[in-house]
Amino acid sequence: MSAVDPLLALFATLPDNKEETKAHIADALGKLGDRRAAPAIKASLDVIRDPAYVRWARPALDRLTR
Repeated sequence: MSAVDPLLALFATLPDNKEETKAHIADALGKLGDRRAAPAIKASLDVIRDPAYVRWARPALDRLTR
């Protein structure tokens, strides 16, 4: 089990109305660099339009997909 697994599991279970928490977890997942997190972050960006969330999650996704 990698360090990403528990964060990815938590990210998947948080409701979309927890933008701040999800944003920080997305950021951490991006910094860990495990590309398995990219689909979950991308899917969340399709649903969560809050600018504060996008500011954290978009760079995380970009780090994972470059």
